[in-house]
Amino acid sequence: MNYSDLIKHYKTQGAIAEAIGLKQPSVCEWQDSGVPEQRQLEFQKLTGGALKADPAIIKKYRGLLGAAA
Repeated sequence: MNYSDLIKHYKTQGAIAEAIGLKQPSVCEWQDSGVPEQRQLEFQKLTGGALKADPAIIKKYRGLLGAAA
């Protein structure tokens, strides 16, 4: 997922920030740096899959969870 996907879903930076308990300036930074990996996973869970984390991120974290289990 990218920043524009979040804006399409939530409409404003403030709504994005509120959804996961951040302040708006943190979300603003994602316009240039991209949505952090762990945040993508949070949004995927939070939206019930309406927003999807990048497949490589899902694969990466599934591997870590499998190794820890």
